[in-house]
Amino acid sequence: MRIILFAMIVALLPASPTWAGGASKPKEAGPLEAGAPAVDLPPFMAPVTVNGELQFYMYMVVKLELTSDGQKGIILDKVPYIQDAILRDVHNASIAAPDDPQKVDEAAVSTRLKGVIEPIVGTGVIAKVGFRTLTRAAH
Repeated sequence: MRIILFAMIVALLPASPTWAGGASKPKEAGPLEAGAPAVDLPPFMAPVTVNGELQFYMYMVVKLELTSDGQKGIILDKVPYIQDAILRDVHNASIAAPDDPQKVDEAAVSTRLKGVIEPIVGTGVIAKVGFRTLTRAAH
């Protein structure tokens, strides 16, 4: 059942911001270095849970800042594996901020994601994990 639900969410993902009438406006997440070599990963939806209970979903676009421009090929070749690791991580532990469960703990999630991506692409490839977009989806 979870697999079917997940497949439906992924299938509807590109249209979700348009359909989410009650969704908040897209938020440009934290500052990212201008001009740094970077790769935007495909968007995905992450559940925000508190004490194991679903509160809402967050539409996210992760931006990987690289240590050099020549490493984009490494990232692009491994996008499916990176996506898998990210989805496993955000579904395994809450991304909610401990002091405000209505917000995403961007710093902690960035650190977690860098930790799951580095074993896939190698140490020293990723300088920073940031968010291009964080949008709360209607629940």
